[in-house]
Amino acid sequence: MTTRRVRNNLLREGGALLTQGLLMGLNLLPSRHRPERARDIHTVVFLHGYMGARSTLFPLQGYLASQGYQRQLSFTYPSS
Repeated sequence: MTTRRVRNNLLREGGALLTQGLLMGLNLLPSRHRPERARDIHTVVFLHGYMGARSTLFPLQGYLASQGYQRQLSFTYPSS
């Protein structure tokens, strides 16, 4: 592996770690829950992902919302 390739990989991984670290702060915001019910409404449920925080899934939630999946529920629970 060349030095340039190693450096690029380290920069990419460092950027991903920094992004996840910044998203962790957003985990302090309360989750939004809309209790409306109907047969044609589908809910996407997000269980916390990597590092045990719902904020790590915010990018995916944004993408799904842009694709029309507006009803989403995410939460965090203490892992043991």
